[in-house]
Amino acid sequence: MFTKKAVSILTAFMLSVTTAAAMPVKKAHANTAVTANDLLLWYKFNSTSGTAITDYSGNDYNGTLVGGASWAGGGDSVKLDGTDGYVKLPNGIFKSQNNITISTLVKINKNITNSWIFGLGTDSSKYIMLNSQTKDTGGVTRGAITTGSWQSEQAVQNTSVLPIDVWTNVTLVISGDTNTETLYVDGMQVGQNTKVTIKPADVYSESNAYSGYIGKSLYSGDPYLNGQIADFRIYSKALSADEVKAITVPVQSPKAPTELTAEAENTTEISLDWTGSSKAVGYNLYRAEGSSNTYSKIYSGNASTYLDKGLTPDTTYSYKVSAYNSVGESEVSDVVQAETYACNAPTHLRSDSIKTDSALLKWHGLKGDNVIYKLTRSTSKDGAYVQVYSGKDKRFRDTGLIEATAYYYKISASVDEKKSTTSEPLGLSTKRVSFTPDAVMLDRNGNPIDAHGAGITYDSKTKKYYWYGEYHAGSWPSAGVKVYSSTDLYNWKDEGMALTEISSKDQFKTDPLISKLYGDRTDTDNIWADIRVGRIIERPKVIYNDKTKKYVMWMHIDGDKNPNNNAQNYGKAQAGCAVSNSPVGPFVYQASYRMDQCPADQTDYQPGNPGMARDMNLFKDDNGTAYLIYSSEENCTIYISKLTNDYLDVTGWHKDGNVDSNGKAIRDTTYKGVYGVDYIRLFAGSKREAPAMFKYNGKYYLLTSGATGWTANENEYATADNILGTWSTMENPFVRTASTDPDPNKAFNSQTACVIPVDAAKGKFIYVGDDWNGGNFSSNGGAKYVFLPIDFGQGTDMTIKWYSKWDLSILDNSAAISVNTNLPKTYTTGSTLTLPDSLQVTQNGKAIATPVTWKLDTDTVTCVTFSNPGLYTLQAVLPKLNNKIISFKIYSIPENVQYFVNCSGYATSDYNLMTSYMQGTLINKSVVDQQYNQSDAVPWGYVGSNTKSSGSSSGDIFSTLRYLNGGNVTKSSAGTDLTYKFTVKNGSYTVYTGFNDIWSNSSRKADLYINGVKKNAITFISNTVYKNTVDVTDGTIDVTVRNTEAQDPLINWIMISAGR
Repeated sequence: MFTKKAVSILTAFMLSVTTAAAMPVKKAHANTAVTANDLLLWYKFNSTSGTAITDYSGNDYNGTLVGGASWAGGGDSVKLDGTDGYVKLPNGIFKSQNNITISTLVKINKNITNSWIFGLGTDSSKYIMLNSQTKDTGGVTRGAITTGSWQSEQAVQNTSVLPIDVWTNVTLVISGDTNTETLYVDGMQVGQNTKVTIKPADVYSESNAYSGYIGKSLYSGDPYLNGQIADFRIYSKALSADEVKAITVPVQSPKAPTELTAEAENTTEISLDWTGSSKAVGYNLYRAEGSSNTYSKIYSGNASTYLDKGLTPDTTYSYKVSAYNSVGESEVSDVVQAETYACNAPTHLRSDSIKTDSALLKWHGLKGDNVIYKLTRSTSKDGAYVQVYSGKDKRFRDTGLIEATAYYYKISASVDEKKSTTSEPLGLSTKRVSFTPDAVMLDRNGNPIDAHGAGITYDSKTKKYYWYGEYHAGSWPSAGVKVYSSTDLYNWKDEGMALTEISSKDQFKTDPLISKLYGDRTDTDNIWADIRVGRIIERPKVIYNDKTKKYVMWMHIDGDKNPNNNAQNYGKAQAGCAVSNSPVGPFVYQASYRMDQCPADQTDYQPGNPGMARDMNLFKDDNGTAYLIYSSEENCTIYISKLTNDYLDVTGWHKDGNVDSNGKAIRDTTYKGVYGVDYIRLFAGSKREAPAMFKYNGKYYLLTSGATGWTANENEYATADNILGTWSTMENPFVRTASTDPDPNKAFNSQTACVIPVDAAKGKFIYVGDDWNGGNFSSNGGAKYVFLPIDFGQGTDMTIKWYSKWDLSILDNSAAISVNTNLPKTYTTGSTLTLPDSLQVTQNGKAIATPVTWKLDTDTVTCVTFSNPGLYTLQAVLPKLNNKIISFKIYSIPENVQYFVNCSGYATSDYNLMTSYMQGTLINKSVVDQQYNQSDAVPWGYVGSNTKSSGSSSGDIFSTLRYLNGGNVTKSSAGTDLTYKFTVKNGSYTVYTGFNDIWSNSSRKADLYINGVKKNAITFISNTVYKNTVDVTDGTIDVTVRNTEAQDPLINWIMISAGR
């Protein structure tokens, strides 16, 4: 709602005595000239069920309870919950009314700025309103009438807010005859406006379905009223001050509270609660011990709950409660009793020897001649518990449990026939012996593991795996970094917070942990700016430094660039560092930095904002050199940056060897990083994030995802011989082997988090990803994890297959193999290749003969016909090696190719390979693409200058393209056609054209023309190839893509071969 809008109108409240005459009153009033005929509407709120509110004025303006509005006070008021509860009034009340008086009794439970006691009228442009507190006037109570929204309100206001938890009469009088608006509180005038030009009838609209609300604003963004309303009236006249005093209903003493309950909590405490009275301002609680009838007051206050402490064990206590206000005290409630427990519950309830289907429970015994223990179990902490054991033993093995399932136990006892208290629940999870991807993973206490953007590392010192991740506690952003430990990767122990956020600057001095970690730091403002509660901490990763003997954590630190702005945006984009002496922490935060920068001779995809760092990971090479891999340039480009020897910064910022007065390394004053030595950029402009690196067989592997927020996308991998060298083209390793598998083009609904090297020498690695669940981190494990085995093929090929359940034995067949059966690397377009039914392979030095099933896409084949040019990927499924999938890439190349143009102009690796087989006939032997020039010896290329290319040389022929630069608008000055012209000899030709919209714009539509003849309506999605033939008689082939919608036409590649 508008912060500058005045939003309150004090309602004139008029309350009549409706309770028994014997009820005491505050004061008496003189007779009044106001009659029942003057009433337009009268709500007594005297129901106890249903939603209908009776109008006792006789005018049938019956109201309705809506949302969280409920009856209260035993039938004398309505409770409004401040969330979505209100009363709806029917239309017609203000028709032809020049003068009105609105009066009610209200109790405000919580003063919330801009919450309305009522809003009556047509909508947010025409209304009469009253609120208890408005921001613009310093928090006072305010009423108004308007026909021009909040900017034109004619208002009257009090000098203060209404009191909290006190029943107050408020009355608003609007006189069209005298142009006045007057506000009364408890019968006393508190404000008046004598320049009111709007009449109540002016806020009426015949077409409306309602006359407004009680407890709700007519502005949709304003908060609801949190309080109670009683005896709401509207009069058809402007009452005088004396009449307002006369109709002001005196406040009565409250009714007795109801539903008093008492329950023993332990041996010395009993908890009590009761249902309050509508007109009460407080309560008196009385207690008697044993059989005594002598009660003493133990509590007086406005709460409706109380914990009675310091009681005697094994003793009965009686309680009763009354309500009071300024008039007097009510009668007391019915008496209730509770008996304190004779002894406390057995202690040290614990679980030992947990198996997949059972758990051994133990506890410390109690003293007594006859002690019987009772153990109960539930599948949820706050659920129903059932007895699983009763007896004298102090241990019990609970059997028949389910693997990897949470259970909760409570222990109590009977000592010489006297009951003990019941223990707090003990949570545990039965043993896990397999992975179930995309299902809730529980820690050993039975709680969902909460460590997203995981970094999982093995520590040789403790011989444990440690799982670090964002601790979300059910919401975003994270609340620090959590760490878990495991010896088997299945079962994880909660080790607590590895990195703790800071909620207040006072904690640097007062909090035991925070003051210990940062008490001697002079940069606490910077620490506060980075890791205070509400800032963004993502994807924490940890490695151990063998030289410094420190565990080093790097993480993505974000939030607004202004350190004092709590806005949760991604403006800061820095990498933060922390260190610890232990893998479980506590980690001591150091600082955050911008990182390496794009060289001046390369394209920066976020110019003017250098060194950005977001999604990140760590990699420690065999020689101890460590690298930070992160998404930069607004997530357009991946950087790999070498870390300094202490792992506390990137080397690119430490070329001069600067140190401070303490000998600590500090950054250079200007950036001097050397490209290819200190860092490299990968997949520039491709929008990649979520990097995860590992090394196998001397090769570096890097998994990344696309950048689509919480939404899953295609995750791909690339490889390199040198970490700062040239990387291969990205490929998707995810493979669907059954129709029920999740989508492999969305990484099985996950995004890369890390890769666990279980046994790198033997090729045993695990992919770990997050199913972000759309950013829903509900506490029951709404966002889950995907653990899957990585399977290696030949060379650097790898696949990730879906398993609904799997165990580590699958990794025994995951190592790479070499295939000894030869298949061609290229094959002639239009011909058919018959595939072998078995393969000879070698794995870990062992020769194996295995049958094979061949697949092309999802189809099982025994032969394949190469109908179009390009890359064909055949999958060989090897049942003897746990259905290992080996990919064979065969390029289909036509004979007599005259032109092969990658329209972006980039010499991608697949383009170079294919053209290497065409050199004997190819006209554009070394020119990838060019603009058409009639004066060339053999003219060919794209026509005109209104085109642009997109992609990079690290892509492929389908991820690079040329498009008409028309701005994606109709009637563009660039026209509708993207045209290529080729000079050829007369004769017959086959023209192949490739299309793939890298922006996935489903609205892009175009037609393909060859030599002026329409051939195809183009589909731009999913690497589509069109094959067309043409007879040439004028020595020219024109290829034109003509848009049929506003979006610019594009084309990826063109291949022309002689013959049909």
